[in-house]
Amino acid sequence: MRFLACLLLVALAACAPDGPVLIAPKPLPVLAGPVADSRHLSGDVVLADDVRVLPGAELVLEAGTTVWVRPAGSTKIEPDQLSARTEILVEGQLRISGLPGAPVRFRTLKPQLPVPEGDPLWAGILVLPGGSVHVDHAELPSADHGLWLLGGEAVASDLTLRDCRYGIEVAQGSGLELRRARVRGGELGLFCTGSARLVMADAVFQGQDEAGLHLAPVCRFDASRIEVRDSQVGLVAEDVPAGLKLTGNRIELLRPGGGQ
Repeated sequence: MRFLACLLLVALAACAPDGPVLIAPKPLPVLAGPVADSRHLSGDVVLADDVRVLPGAELVLEAGTTVWVRPAGSTKIEPDQLSARTEILVEGQLRISGLPGAPVRFRTLKPQLPVPEGDPLWAGILVLPGGSVHVDHAELPSADHGLWLLGGEAVASDLTLRDCRYGIEVAQGSGLELRRARVRGGELGLFCTGSARLVMADAVFQGQDEAGLHLAPVCRFDASRIEVRDSQVGLVAEDVPAGLKLTGNRIELLRPGGGQ
């Protein structure tokens, strides 16, 4: 009888449908360390640590790419870093090549260390002398700087920055062309600290806690259809340049000496 039962179990097993196939998830591509040649990335990518695009190298983020930023697991600043937070340093070329309906999106993962509410979760994109960034259709949130030009160049269109401490900072000797941009939240929308060249059109800065725009007297600013609204201070500058509209800010214009 036991023998017949065993035969029956074998027969039933042979007739049973195949069991579920367990598929291990494929690890996402990781972006970290130096980029020394030409590298193209698409799909989902993890920015796992600091990235440095070296002189002569090119990093391209293709349309539809989502970059998952892993906040730094340490507060130590290494000798070749400008921040303890995860950062992209550009000495070569960075191309963020989104398209309408397929933007490049930066998203932040859960921090490894406790972060006070509202603090930046990563450093952002820093462009050093000799470096250049070209941005089309991109979304970038929660960085210390969305773009920080430290002597480098950037051309950006259809760019959305949200809740970055400084949306864009432009330092001495840098150049920025910005078109069709939206900068929302954070402390400063755009901060031009020295003799830099800015050409901007069709951009809105909204809801900054300190100021929408802060322009040093030596900053060369060519504006067309730029609006700053709903911020603590609309503009910190000697005067309101042509092409700039200030709307609904608590203080529309604050001159560097404190005058309004």
